[in-house]
Amino acid sequence: MNHLLFLFLLWFQSGAADDHFREGVAALRAGDASQAIAHFNHVRESGITSGALELNLALAHLRIDSLGMAAYHFRLAGRHPETTDLANQGLVHVSENLARRSPGLPVLGLNRFLNRLLSEFPLQRLALAAAGMFLLGMGLRIAQVVNPVAARWPRWIAWSGMALAGALLVAAVGVELARVRHPIGLVVVREVPLRNGPDPAAATDLNAFEGYEVRVDRGRSTPQWTHITLLNGSDGWVPAGVVRIF
Repeated sequence: MNHLLFLFLLWFQSGAADDHFREGVAALRAGDASQAIAHFNHVRESGITSGALELNLALAHLRIDSLGMAAYHFRLAGRHPETTDLANQGLVHVSENLARRSPGLPVLGLNRFLNRLLSEFPLQRLALAAAGMFLLGMGLRIAQVVNPVAARWPRWIAWSGMALAGALLVAAVGVELARVRHPIGLVVVREVPLRNGPDPAAATDLNAFEGYEVRVDRGRSTPQWTHITLLNGSDGWVPAGVVRIF
């Protein structure tokens, strides 16, 4: 892990541009992780984000042993091509530590599939494929009208291309709507009761632990409570703020 942190610091130095960013890096190198987090969050709140910024935040949270927040920022850093490899290395380190800290959770295959679909599905590629199929089908149909040779081709070929494009577009819209309603997040506190209702007095059958990946239901959540589903299929409410959506 020391080698990994050294690589992080080299990257941070090369990406320091904003005043708060530079001050955050200086605080992090001086060992003041809390001050570094404050500076880096100031950059994020201004609407600026980058892989280096997320890696900085992940490392700072590691320094204060906030593994859930570290995992959250590593996940965000992984979305930037220039920091994907470093973010994956960081996630491996965090996952190893979380495995020792948080109890393991049985995983239902369906929940794992839904979480991967909602967090990693290549929506842009699907939309591009739909556009390509539509243009191909439209081109074939136009060719059948203006070209005597193409006119002998079965019409269903062109119509099938456009129909497939429509199906792909509907699938893309459906996945996007599901992402809006059911985003994926991480529990970022050490332990929190999973309650049967959005009430601090509601009964609880189990706890959610730091680093647990969850599926959020925004339709059932409230400003004070977040409804989540764990990978084992258990669902319930936790106080707002204990889950970070990525």
